[in-house]
Amino acid sequence: MKSAPATIDIYRSILDAEDQVNRLLRTDDIMRPPLKVPYVVDNLWEWVRPEQYPSRRFSAFASPQPDIAREQGPEKGEVYRVEFRGNYRICQVRGYRNAKDHPECISLPIFLFERLGDEWVRSSLESKNQVGRLWIPTLSKAEVDSLFQSAPELVRLREDLRGSIRFWYDVELVNEEHPVVEAESELFFAAPDGYYLRPLTEN
Repeated sequence: MKSAPATIDIYRSILDAEDQVNRLLRTDDIMRPPLKVPYVVDNLWEWVRPEQYPSRRFSAFASPQPDIAREQGPEKGEVYRVEFRGNYRICQVRGYRNAKDHPECISLPIFLFERLGDEWVRSSLESKNQVGRLWIPTLSKAEVDSLFQSAPELVRLREDLRGSIRFWYDVELVNEEHPVVEAESELFFAAPDGYYLRPLTEN
């Protein structure tokens, strides 16, 4: 990890910030299930995530501009500038204001349903049980891999599906050598040494 230079300006919008503003915050305290990305897609993205990228489940989300943060954040949220205390990893999802707009949020479930077939879709709860675990929130890499090795319906899909997941090719690491590359695309970051939310009126 690298130390964040002061010139990287990114912004978060949050609700009820009284206990968070100007207080040291951390990104790795709690695993967060996705709110806008389907669970099955989140599981597949985590399954193939390269180690140099932070897990989205333990990341905070941000935007390169205050107005984009306001638009993408919660209703009635307040926008703050993110200030890192030490090490960080920032990623930008190129081409998308929000990862929920990434085409794989639609294409990956379609891939699964088409390859599993109508017979599986119409089968009983008991028959769907093992494959259906892919839709459980926040499965680990190992848990997803175990399903692809043990569920007969998934074993034959494993390599084709893995090869079709391109999300991480659309993710750029942001640092001193590689600054924010797009003015509107989603950012997410891990900050093991913590970060602060500073009011926009502060210098």
